[in-house]
Amino acid sequence: MQITTTRIGIILMALTMVVGPWFSPPGFDWVRHTTSEQAGQLTAGAYLMRFGFVALGLGIFIDALEVAKRRQWANSLFLVFGLAMILVAAFSTRPIDLTLTYDLTDDWLHSFFATLMGFAFGFGVGWRMIYMRAPLELTLSGLAALASIVLPLLMWQMPDYAGVWQRLMFGISFVWFWLYLPPAPSAVNR
Repeated sequence: MQITTTRIGIILMALTMVVGPWFSPPGFDWVRHTTSEQAGQLTAGAYLMRFGFVALGLGIFIDALEVAKRRQWANSLFLVFGLAMILVAAFSTRPIDLTLTYDLTDDWLHSFFATLMGFAFGFGVGWRMIYMRAPLELTLSGLAALASIVLPLLMWQMPDYAGVWQRLMFGISFVWFWLYLPPAPSAVNR
């Protein structure tokens, strides 16, 4: 198995998703609360999740930059994904406890970059699918692209389970990135 910066980022992000709730404030519920809320403003242990965001974003950005240098343009949207993930760490969402005073601009910027990240993933996977030939690759990528649309809608429609839907969305993206980023050096147009 090849060790890539993407895979290191995935491992670190997954660890922070699992360990982080133990350091979160009372009332944090991983079923209801998202990873963004785990890293929210004025939130105990937020630094762990923010570290995970940066690790994943940087890992993907580095690998995507490397394949962009090989003129594998279908991966350029993953540069946007990686940078947006880093910016998701730089700007934090509101705290779980809404009685606390928090920065509305920070919250808005976090949401903006999280949304940009989702679109970059969905369109990036779709673009890569154009170059895929194997049925398994196409199926897994199609499911990942579909999940990037359906799961955010479920988060919005079923907010009591937003944490579950978001963690499932990350899990699906982890599998996709683990398998397909970076692509083989011989795949010139991928």
